[in-house]
Amino acid sequence: MKRVASLGVLLALAAGCAAPRAPSAPEVVVVMNGIGSGEMKISMLKEGCGLDCLDVMGKGAAVRIVGHPHPGSRFDGFSGPCTGRMPCVLPFDRLRWVAASFSDAAARYDRTLGDGHVMASSPRAVALDKGGGVAVAGAGDAWLGRFDREGQKAWDLVGEDMMAKAVVFDAASDIVAVGLKGKGFRARIEKRGASGGPLWALDFGGESVATDVAVDAAGDIFVAGTFAGVLKAGNQTLKSAGGHDVFVVRISPEGKPIEALRLGGPTDERAPRIATDGSSAVHVAYVAGGVDADSGAARVVSFAPFGRQAWEAPIEGKACVDVLRTTTGGELVVGGRFVGGIKLAGKALQSKGGDDAVVAKLDRNGAALWAKSFGGTKNEEVRALDVDPSGRIALFGTFEAEMVVGGTTLTAKRIRRTWQDGTSFDWSTLDAWLSVLSPEGEVRSAKAFGGSGTDFAHAVAWAEGGDVVLLFDQEVLGVGAESWGPTSHLERRLVRRPAEAP
Repeated sequence: MKRVASLGVLLALAAGCAAPRAPSAPEVVVVMNGIGSGEMKISMLKEGCGLDCLDVMGKGAAVRIVGHPHPGSRFDGFSGPCTGRMPCVLPFDRLRWVAASFSDAAARYDRTLGDGHVMASSPRAVALDKGGGVAVAGAGDAWLGRFDREGQKAWDLVGEDMMAKAVVFDAASDIVAVGLKGKGFRARIEKRGASGGPLWALDFGGESVATDVAVDAAGDIFVAGTFAGVLKAGNQTLKSAGGHDVFVVRISPEGKPIEALRLGGPTDERAPRIATDGSSAVHVAYVAGGVDADSGAARVVSFAPFGRQAWEAPIEGKACVDVLRTTTGGELVVGGRFVGGIKLAGKALQSKGGDDAVVAKLDRNGAALWAKSFGGTKNEEVRALDVDPSGRIALFGTFEAEMVVGGTTLTAKRIRRTWQDGTSFDWSTLDAWLSVLSPEGEVRSAKAFGGSGTDFAHAVAWAEGGDVVLLFDQEVLGVGAESWGPTSHLERRLVRRPAEAP
């Protein structure tokens, strides 16, 4: 994690808020960018600025700032009034801002895809093919992108009034992307070839959004989403029982809807997720009732074969299942967040305050093999997860303040400032966290990363060699030589790194 050093007066991390133009004592504020970590060491030059910056300020008081990366990170240099990796020497005469950047030395690649504001993403926004190539739903400025195993862009698709939310490869390495198209909120499913060319597309009628997708061993595609009123998928017609209901549609590899299910009651249902074990079982999670995803009842339902309910895993209390994945043995791993006390398939969990992250493994009959929660006094969540062939579980999420994962305490950046008039603020930004669990649920590693701004985790997928591919948004901060505070913008990043590297 980033740490700060103090030089008599405040040295703080900043998070995109401009400093007020109020009189203040001399002060240096360093903002940090990148997914690496490090600390800034600040020292007062005993002889003043001297020849190092004579052209700037003569021989007045000055500070020297040096970036020191933590193990596994690199210091990439300063920006703003200082540039490059050499020590930054600044006059110590008023409020001054400097930006510093640290990168992840373990990363195989770290690509900026564009503005993170443009396209929405989901826990299945990233998929890998057999050769290590990557498909990304919501690839920055594009709604769908294709990248090779080195993270170099092969192609992307822009415009077409399409917003992709989830993506998956089939056995032939064709890409299936789902989301919505047009301003009327109409669920859309597209299949694209290796070069991005269209193979087929389906639009569902009514007010609908496709939110998740899975493919079984036979190549059949299962799409989950929400709809209001009437949904038409080929010859399949579903009618809502009231508000928004969940739909699940089975589609042939050639793009023909085969059968459809509706889940829900007279209130709204939200956030459907789907997974298949590659054979006959299809699992669906969603939130039923309530005014939002945190106030309804989370449900996990399994169908085997599709259309016939095999079991439902009861979840008592306020919880949201954000992601589902299956193991090679047919078990189901679920992840998300909860508040207060819950019971998940008979396993009791209690949050430490706010939302806590939760992950659980269910057997083929829906019974809980184990359930874990991770958290602190603020808000934490499992945003995405993936399971490798050996059963290891990669968790990717977002947290605030401090959380404990196994025996590791992760600390997000705190932002503290006190002005000369005595006013102050003190809060945390959000950081991303990555953890690997054994098949039995034991924590093998935990790492937090992110810059001084807020980081939003979206998706994680296992790659060969023990690597993971991560998709997330990062708030990047910039400063000018005379800036009263940093500017900020979101960047969508695609990163591949060893899952258990420091």
